[in-house]
Amino acid sequence: TITALARDVAGLVAHLGLTDVVVAGWSMGAMVAWALLRDHPGLPLAAVGSIDMTPRLVTDPAWPHGLHGHYEIAHAVQMAARIRADWPRLAPSVALGMWSAGRRPEGAAMQRIAH
Repeated sequence: TITALARDVAGLVAHLGLTDVVVAGWSMGAMVAWALLRDHPGLPLAAVGSIDMTPRLVTDPAWPHGLHGHYEIAHAVQMAARIRADWPRLAPSVALGMWSAGRRPEGAAMQRIAH
């Protein structure tokens, strides 16, 4: 879970005795960064960078900044069901979304990422 990943990062920071830690997270890594801020307020963070992710995925009247600008709870439920039903079939389309707009990945790179 995201919470477990954040706990692992906090544990690693403590184990290594780090101070003034800079965390940069992209996509799911950004969610981990937000969880670090929320769940580990004593962590010696100097800065957190969140790339391509909102701290709250779902859009609702109190939070208009959900994933992709308009990601409602129904979308999250639908995506979770699709992932559980057939992740191997869904993985290539998710991987395709990892490339910059207007860019097409080379076939071997796409296969490696989808795998």
